[in-house]
Amino acid sequence: MAQWNRRAVIAGALAAPVVSSVARASGEVRIPVIATEEAFATPELMAALDAGPPGMTDAEKAYTSLLRGGTGAAASELTRKLCSIDARLEDMDANGVDMHLLSVTIPGPQAFLPEEGARIARQLNDGLTAIIQAHPTRFAGLAAIAPQNPAAAVREVERAKQLGLNGVIVNSHSFGEYLDEPKFRPILAALEAQDMPLYLHPRSPSQAMVGPYVNFGLSGALWGYGADTSLHLLRMIFAGVFDEFPRLKVVLGHMGEGIPYYFTRVDNRYRNLMARGGEKLGLKPLRQGPSEYFRTNIFITTSGTFSHDVLRYCVDILGAGRILFAIDYPYERSDEAMRFIRTANLSQADAERIAYRNAQELFGIKNRAFPGL
Repeated sequence: MAQWNRRAVIAGALAAPVVSSVARASGEVRIPVIATEEAFATPELMAALDAGPPGMTDAEKAYTSLLRGGTGAAASELTRKLCSIDARLEDMDANGVDMHLLSVTIPGPQAFLPEEGARIARQLNDGLTAIIQAHPTRFAGLAAIAPQNPAAAVREVERAKQLGLNGVIVNSHSFGEYLDEPKFRPILAALEAQDMPLYLHPRSPSQAMVGPYVNFGLSGALWGYGADTSLHLLRMIFAGVFDEFPRLKVVLGHMGEGIPYYFTRVDNRYRNLMARGGEKLGLKPLRQGPSEYFRTNIFITTSGTFSHDVLRYCVDILGAGRILFAIDYPYERSDEAMRFIRTANLSQADAERIAYRNAQELFGIKNRAFPGL
């Protein structure tokens, strides 16, 4: 009975009315909610993506077109939600979400040739800053960059910090290249120097990888997104990125893109290969076991993975301090996500960490939305 009562308290606290943190008649204080993987776009970006820029594979073009319900006049409600702040605020208010951490929808500037990608990133970040300034208690934001233009990306990371943005999003590969490659080291150095967390977001596998994923819709969120993004993060770990940049912070959505379930396997196989001369395969000595970087450099979010069993597992192996709430709006339903977090069997402290405190600390989101805290 004690466990049921605790769960009821957390559920009631998260379910209370939206906006500021307020005391209810019972004397309890509502737990605020910051959602940390919430996509946005502009009509101009969507039109440019519909034109099929060179950084998108044919499979990605087909998948995203299907998802959005076509182009032009046939564009779906999903596109409207990506571009409409009014629709977003209405959805947030209806479901008790205090704040969205906004980030550009896939593949963003990474679909374009280097100079064009850099221009689009700057434009998006200026627009995002304006949205936040207009609604400072409801939105924070992650800057877009074009890694395919490393010098411009470094400048944009630095400019994003000056704009007051809260981190950077990279939608996995850029023209088939991943962030472990030496050409991207200046970007990682800038992220560390500016203390800007990197949200490593999925997209469809690159042209070199996508072949077997084309059938059955596997190139998208059904499987390919997680497969590509988990590969990206593992490449960064095994390339020694976090040894070179020990203060770099990376966030993975969808409960870590499946990697936490492979911790034992990955650690064991890494030790086994290193003992057998793994350097011949390109492996290098790391300062700690591969999974340990999830306790020092890597955070995960709940986006699109609304399972209490999965949450419990991740809390058990990582601790609540490494997990952030996210919806993945508008690709996932806010009501489903909020029902999930409201009914999670968490202690008061862990519920607060996951619902908003971790996001505040990691992304430097001041208490502007929650003045009572």
